[in-house]
Amino acid sequence: MGRTGVRATTHGRSRVLMVLVGAVLAAVSALPAAASEPRGATATKPVLVSNCFGRNAEVEEAMSGTNVYVEWIGCNGIGFARSTNGGRSYGSAIELPGSGPSKCISTCQIYSWDPAIAISSTGTIYAAFMHGGGGDGQPTSPVVDVSTNHGASFTHSYTLPQPGGSASFGDRDFIAVGAHGELFVTWDYAPNASEVKVQCPPSGSCSYSNGDLNIVVQHSTNGGKTWSAIQPITPGYPDSGSDLAPIVVQPNGTLDVLYQRMPTDPTTLALSPANEWFIRSTNNGATWSKPVEIGASAGTISTATWWIDGDLSTDPAGNLYATWDTQAGSTDTGWLSVSKNGGTSWSAPIKVVSSGVEELTESAGVAKGIADVAWQTPGPRGYATYVRPYSLTKGWLSTKALKVSTSYGETKTWPGDTFGIEALPRASVGPHGKPVVVTWGSDVSPSPTSEIYSSVATP
Repeated sequence: MGRTGVRATTHGRSRVLMVLVGAVLAAVSALPAAASEPRGATATKPVLVSNCFGRNAEVEEAMSGTNVYVEWIGCNGIGFARSTNGGRSYGSAIELPGSGPSKCISTCQIYSWDPAIAISSTGTIYAAFMHGGGGDGQPTSPVVDVSTNHGASFTHSYTLPQPGGSASFGDRDFIAVGAHGELFVTWDYAPNASEVKVQCPPSGSCSYSNGDLNIVVQHSTNGGKTWSAIQPITPGYPDSGSDLAPIVVQPNGTLDVLYQRMPTDPTTLALSPANEWFIRSTNNGATWSKPVEIGASAGTISTATWWIDGDLSTDPAGNLYATWDTQAGSTDTGWLSVSKNGGTSWSAPIKVVSSGVEELTESAGVAKGIADVAWQTPGPRGYATYVRPYSLTKGWLSTKALKVSTSYGETKTWPGDTFGIEALPRASVGPHGKPVVVTWGSDVSPSPTSEIYSSVATP
């Protein structure tokens, strides 16, 4: 997804390195009635997170106790800030080590993009991102920065090894910490970068049209100092058509992965519209289960879709929640599917929201059997972010959604391909679960560019 240097840039859903294309969304239609605030729901006034130079977008977050850690594309590289009071205020933003732009041997630039963040049971923070630049022999690889003092500083920065060097291509990383401190990073790896082709429509970011795309995983057992070789985990390597794979870890160490797969022409490597698939490993990633398709009846995901189109979360009981959006004609619909049996089977897709513009849909488990489902969408007045609680036994727990962004963001400014949502670990469990901290990117007046905002929501 996006990357940044002196200028914010993006490469879309799981994209190549391209200069930011403003999301000038032509087909904007009204949100449904479910986008109004439900009675009794609350959200704190949004606070600014990204108090640093330049454009800021594409945020991820993680929590430990009352600490909220936020990572995004910004601060002239990859930005980071922390809150010590449950997301109600944030300290100064910093640029993560090794993420800023640097000159190549000749005239190219090296950038960082695609933030991902995870916390171990001992409180160690692992902030990951992609880094590279496509010039003068510079490869693109995941980088993991490490903080052992609750985000006050990052003292180590490790680059993951990849076999292809500058001849290969890498994109969209996700990171998770295992039950015993093992690190797992999934990312999109193309052995032959010359096979990767992009399309850049005027109404959004760039996306893939062709390529030898695959999801690989690497793991570390010593806090990121050394890493395993890449292991392909999606069928069809080296042309599996898979370009993003969020990963979560269950308390018993089981690894759960949701990935997006675009059928690939074996001759031209042209990509076709995608669907979501699920795999699981019970032996630290040594082997993986047979893929299970999720939500095929909902339709397909266009190859021109520029969100990071797919999110996976789990609740304290181990139930799984998958979200994504599909396109049909002029309609874009966000979906939810749930699994109560470890991903062996999934519910029929549940419609979250539908309109004529893209619906970035994500979720967070907030109690046993309850998840908050959130989406960001550009409506008639601009970008807005909403949250609505869902129960495995009762369905939607409110008839309408809670709008957490009090101001509307400029639709001509890219807000990022992700936003953050996590349940507050130490909060009390209410009828609709725990409150969540929601973080998002938006270009709100009087700011001259996009910023990162945060709100504590109780849907």
